[in-house]
Parts: sequence; C-alpha cells; structure tokens
Amino acid sequence: MALTLTRVKVGPWGGTGGSAWDEGGYDDTSGGGYTGIRSMSIGSSSWCVSSMLFVYDDNGRRVKGKLHGVKDFGTNVELDFPGEVLTHISGYHDSKLIRRLEFRTNRNRTLGPYGVNIIENEQWRQFEVSMEKAGSIVGFSGRSGNYNYIDAISIYIAVWNPDRFFNTLREQGIIAYQMPPIRLQLRKMEKLKNEQVERGHVKGNPEEGQEHLIRKLPSQTQDKPPLAKLEKEQQELSRRVQELEELYEETKQKVRDIQRQVEQKKERLRELKSSTMPRDVYQRQYLKENATLRSMEEHLKQLEWREQAMQQLLQKKQQELRHLKDQISETKRYEEDIKKKRALLEREQQDLLNEPQMIRKLKEQQQEVARQISLLEHLETLKQLRRRLEEQQKKKKKKGFIRRIFWL
Repeated sequence: MALTLTRVKVGPWGGTGGSAWDEGGYDDTSGGGYTGIRSMSIGSSSWCVSSMLFVYDDNGRRVKGKLHGVKDFGTNVELDFPGEVLTHISGYHDSKLIRRLEFRTNRNRTLGPYGVNIIENEQWRQFEVSMEKAGSIVGFSGRSGNYNYIDAISIYIAVWNPDRFFNTLREQGIIAYQMPPIRLQLRKMEKLKNEQVERGHVKGNPEEGQEHLIRKLPSQTQDKPPLAKLEKEQQELSRRVQELEELYEETKQKVRDIQRQVEQKKERLRELKSSTMPRDVYQRQYLKENATLRSMEEHLKQLEWREQAMQQLLQKKQQELRHLKDQISETKRYEEDIKKKRALLEREQQDLLNEPQMIRKLKEQQQEVARQISLLEHLETLKQLRRRLEEQQKKKKKKGFIRRIFWL
C-alpha cells in the first residue's frame, strides 16, 4: 500500500568547484527517493559552511549519508521525525562556496545559522525557499572538495500541496525541476514506527508531521477558489464580453457611416469647385460645407479612437474569459483528483483498520481448517482400523472353516 507524492529539485546555489554528490535516494522512473530527514550535522568555519552529514528516512528506516567537506562533523541535531520536518532553507553564497545556511522546521524551530554569522560582503547572493504547509525537504545534493568545504547545495522536496507549493515558488521567483515521484509505504512506515515506539526510540505525535499531512491531504481543496464562485464569475464575465462585442460592432457601424458621410461631403466640395455659381454664393457654400466636413472628420477621429480602445478592452476581457475557463477546467480536474486521492486514502485507512480483524478471521479459518484436517486424519485412521478388523475376522472365519473340513 503506497501513496505517491510529487518530488522536485530546487537549486543549485554556490560554485562549480569540487566534486558532485547526490543524496536524493534511489532514483528511478517508477518512483523512489528518501522520505524525510532524521538528523543532520553541519560544520561551520569563520567564513563558510565547512561540512555536512545527513541521516535520512527511507519509509521508516534510518539511512546514514556520507560526510561532505572537512571532517569536523559539526553539532548533531535530531529531528522528531515524522512529527517534525524541514520546511524552510535560506542562506548566502558566492561563486565559490556556501557562506551561510539556516533551516526552519514545521514546528517553527530554527536550526543554525551555520557558517558566517555577520554578512559583510555585498557580493554574496542570498537564497531562500519556504514551503510552509506545502512540502518538506527529503534530500540534498551538492558539490564539495574545493578547499575541502561545501561548494554548492541543492534540495529535494516532497510536495504535499502542489497548488500552494508552486504558487509560493512563483511568488519567490524560484524554478523547480520535476523528479521521479516518492512512494510512501504506509504500512511499512506504520509497522516500523510502532516497533520503534515500543522500544522508546520515537516520540509519537499524530497531530503533526508527514502522517498528519497525509491525513489532511484530501481536505486541502480550500486553497483553491470554489468551483461555484468561478462559474458565477464566468457567467458575469461572459455577459460583459457579449455587451462589449455588441457595443464594439455598433461603434464600427457608426465609424463606417461617418466615413461614408465624409466621402459624400468631399464629393460635394469637389462639385462646388466645378460649379458656375456666383463667387460670393460659392464662398458661403464652400465655407459652410468645409466647416461641416471638419466637424465630421473630428467626430470620426473620436469614433476611431473609441473603436480602437474598445477593441483592446474586448481582447483583454476575452483573454480573461479564456483564462477563467482554463481555471475552471483546472479546478474541476483538481477536485476530481482530490476525490480519487480521498477515496484511495479512505480505502487504505480502512484496510489498516480492518487488518487486525482480517488477521483474526484468517487465524480462525486456519484453525478451523486444521481441525477439519485433524478430523479427516482421525476418520482415515478409523477406516484403516476397521479394514484391519474385517481382514482379521475373515482370516478367523477361513481358519474355522478349514478346521471343520479337516475333522470331517
């Protein structure tokens, strides 16, 4: 029983020196990768981050990574996994090294800063990725070895709420690269956790962390606008677009009418020039017709400007309408996906709840089958015993018959 989650990679930050390393977990197209961070040891020097060592979670199993950088291990920090996960990373880097790192968990616990305490160099570039209530860091990759320090770093993120996560990345101007998904083996994780709880190694907290997020996953539709509200906005915008189209067509018709009238006035002026009427009458008529023509041309310019503005507004509203339709389609697909995920999780939870009952039933059936087999074996033994008795009786009868014949 597995739950598939989106996994992305963000970064790298830092330089290009040293040797590359990658601790994203077993990476294949069928889905894989570590499922969380159990602990970390990050070393600091006076001018950069000097070393890194992480312990990962692999579906409830601890996996220790390799030490990167100088052999000073740093201070070990244990996370109360799965109740506590890394949801924020920030720091500074230049073209050679990672100068400063700081983490924050979903319990608002700050880890660090590691490396430089005071930022004095204006050429250092800052980076920050926050994934509050949308995802958690599950792996790291980077480069190390140049000057024996940490040259660069990237992070792998398990995405719990894709819409909120990618919206947050867009707001921060961060690019994420799609990676093979993560498959959470829920039964395996639950079994290992129960074993660890019995040994006293884990502080179980069902209200926080990844398990809580798994249970909350189907109920996160409130992060998207309600479908009914979007459909109402679509109806209102469609009505406005229709009104604009009608007004735009009406304005275009007015422009064509005024253009035709302007051409008629120009033709009238040409006729006046070629007429033989008295000069004073011609001047009065010409001035009158010319003034009317100028007024009509001014009115035509205003109408043409209005037509152009209405065309731009109409195109903008039509684009908004298309975007709204796409958003409605995306929301419908999202709700369908959430329904499927909810149904899947409900089935998985029901399976987990029913598993003890199923085991008891199977044991009862096994006991019943064993009892029936025992009865059958007993019956078979009785049959064999009966056959032996019958054979003995036949032999006795035969011996008695032979003796009677002999005495006769």
